[in-house]
Amino acid sequence: MSAQRRLALILCFVILTGLLNAGSGTVTSRARAIRFDGIDIVSIKKYHLERINRDRKAFNLPPVEYDRLASEVADAHCRDMLEHDYFSHWSRDGSKPYMRYSQAGGNDAIVENLSRLWDASLVPSNQQINEILDRFQDRIMAERPPFDGHRKNVLDPDHTHVGIGLAIGLEHVYLAQEFINRHVQIENLPRRANFSDTIIIKGRPLDRQSKIGAISIYYEPLPQPMTIDQLKRTNAYSLPDEEFTLRPRLPTGHYYLDGSKGVITIAPDGSFQAPLVLWRKQPGIYTIVVWLERDDRNFVATNISIRVEN
Repeated sequence: MSAQRRLALILCFVILTGLLNAGSGTVTSRARAIRFDGIDIVSIKKYHLERINRDRKAFNLPPVEYDRLASEVADAHCRDMLEHDYFSHWSRDGSKPYMRYSQAGGNDAIVENLSRLWDASLVPSNQQINEILDRFQDRIMAERPPFDGHRKNVLDPDHTHVGIGLAIGLEHVYLAQEFINRHVQIENLPRRANFSDTIIIKGRPLDRQSKIGAISIYYEPLPQPMTIDQLKRTNAYSLPDEEFTLRPRLPTGHYYLDGSKGVITIAPDGSFQAPLVLWRKQPGIYTIVVWLERDDRNFVATNISIRVEN
């Protein structure tokens, strides 16, 4: 698919308050301890979801619903960043957001916003955490092109759900927003496979006005563990560059410009199926991206990462 159809790069940002001296880089285990005492995480997440939807409503966009699985994955990543003193879309095992969500069982397309606050005077309460998350969101909504990746993510019309991850320490607050496009139902796909496996993707659009446009299979090497220093040097993430595209099967006597006929079969009700090709023939992560078409435009519907080791 074209570069314009790639998932947008999503950046992180940090808010620092108080005094941060050159010698204050050492973080004690006490300062990084997770603390939820006296804090109602459920109500805080509900408050933040309402704030996100107010921002979307201001641009005549439909609300997003809370997604439990994406929230659990986001919570785990926030806790790990807090406990190990890093801030990155990558995990310590080298995985990216769409890999973490997919390996947890998610099928949908997902993109991540991350925010972090450091404040040596932090005394967490429901009110204070809500105010901090509002500051995060205010900063996101104040972004301007070309540095407006977070804002575009909040205001993406194709998003239907969001996972909200949160970790609170004695001096830190980590927030992860995991925006999801849930537009297609996919039958169970393995998350691990061998080259000898036959893998068939089967699914159907949830909206009858949408139809499948193509299936991209992105390849990248197996993720490798990363040191904290390596994680601190990361920035934006995206799908990899190496891509193989499956196209809908054409009627008899019709061919694509390269002479192929296409392999995706589409039923009258819009359901589809296609054989997935582990085309790189090397161990790695093969991420399956279903592209849907609606109103003369294409949008991403899945990020299903399959780990292939032999």
